[in-house]
Amino acid sequence: MAATRTVNGGKDAAGVTLDALPPIRDYLIYKVTVSGSQPDFELVEQGSQKVLLQPQGAAVQTYKRKWPSAAELQQINPDDSFRHILGMKFLGAVSYRFVVERYGSDDELVETLTDVTWSSQQPETTRFETFAVSIPPDFS
Repeated sequence: MAATRTVNGGKDAAGVTLDALPPIRDYLIYKVTVSGSQPDFELVEQGSQKVLLQPQGAAVQTYKRKWPSAAELQQINPDDSFRHILGMKFLGAVSYRFVVERYGSDDELVETLTDVTWSSQQPETTRFETFAVSIPPDFS
């Protein structure tokens, strides 16, 4: 079914190389902003099928997730790569804004990598957005 994908501010990266291991500890903030009363989405790590972000409890407008968390950081190795997939259903929502930001070890925003909005007026619509993360093998 029909859905419209809009790139906001020219930010449409499909992925990033992230220095997540010591001594550098960059991280991502995933944000999903929903317009509608019943959001139905999941941000999932392909392969492991681990759910990184989904609505829980009372609906809110913006959902956020830091990746990797401290526990996840312990599981990452040099040369790892990940595909994070956002699946959206439009039954209870008319739009989803997906933003991926990269932060440095000083917790300062380095750059906005992706900022896209998916919208649809057709409740049977589903869409997917993929974001790839690579961990470099060498930090020197």
